[in-house]
Amino acid sequence: MKQDHEMREALSDCEACGKLIFEGDPQCSTSDGITLCEDCAPMLSEVLDQAREIEREHDEDRLADWNFDTFDELREWINESAYKIAHAGDRKVLDG
Repeated sequence: MKQDHEMREALSDCEACGKLIFEGDPQCSTSDGITLCEDCAPMLSEVLDQAREIEREHDEDRLADWNFDTFDELREWINESAYKIAHAGDRKVLDG
């Protein structure tokens, strides 16, 4: 008998490891169109570090890439994310 994944068409593949990603599989879609499987998805703390770097360097190009209009919006996201990590622990960044 075929595995469930073998009977379904893959939606995409992980751009880090090549693993096929099927409908319903946990995944991370980045703002620049990269799709990662659950194993390769970054931790929230890693994304938070990148956001802090954007703020520290006042990098307007990367700010736009992350879909923020202002550095105030980015700071708000940084504060919310830091709060989530402090109170609920770190986690993988996954869609949905």
